[in-house]
Amino acid sequence: MLNRFNNILFRQCQQQQQQQYKSIVSFVKSSSGSGSVSKNEYGLCFKSNSMSCSGSIASYSTSNDIAANNRNIFDLSKDMRSFLEAKDKNDMKVTNEQWLQLLRSRANAGLPAHMNFEIISLENGVMQVKDYHMAANGYIHAASLITLADTACGFGCFTQLPKGSYGFTTIELKTNFLGTSKSGELLKCEAKLIHSGRSTQVWDAVIKTESDKTLALFRCTEMILYPTSTTTTTNTNSNKK
Repeated sequence: MLNRFNNILFRQCQQQQQQQYKSIVSFVKSSSGSGSVSKNEYGLCFKSNSMSCSGSIASYSTSNDIAANNRNIFDLSKDMRSFLEAKDKNDMKVTNEQWLQLLRSRANAGLPAHMNFEIISLENGVMQVKDYHMAANGYIHAASLITLADTACGFGCFTQLPKGSYGFTTIELKTNFLGTSKSGELLKCEAKLIHSGRSTQVWDAVIKTESDKTLALFRCTEMILYPTSTTTTTNTNSNKK
């Protein structure tokens, strides 16, 4: 199976050399005026399927050509571990656009799909508060905010995994809640990589309202996972007289 992934990635490398991919995302320009994503900022942009992008978030469009070019990457996203292993073996450089396609596909399952998240850029994110995000008191549930922040940090972590690793798991998280919101409001989330090590990464995320009111400060630690190597256990008692 890994050989099939290797062949797919080899073809992807050839395609990257032969043509330039069209941009599928108009990134929100930073204060410096650059539309690119800085090295340690990998927030993700979410929106409800029923919500159009706000004026502060650049719109996006997909291309049939891009969909065809990235079809093999969609197949790889079904098994992220195999994809990461093959990517490292072939020393493939994955573009922001390709990561976006991978993470969009991954967001179509599990809790992100249940929460109705959709990734629309690798820069920052929004979530429209719906009734199913609410607590019984009529305000947004704390777990909904945590889910948004943790998903943004986790998807960002995928793009920054060190070579040789195949994934990660959250081993610690903390959230300070500074405000709340009601149904219909638009929330923005930005995740940043604070520490990148071989064994752990630390990510921070800030959730704000459309009027720039801070609702939550989030921090998590991700433990980086590597394949388990087979080791020979030595019986130390055999050396004893």
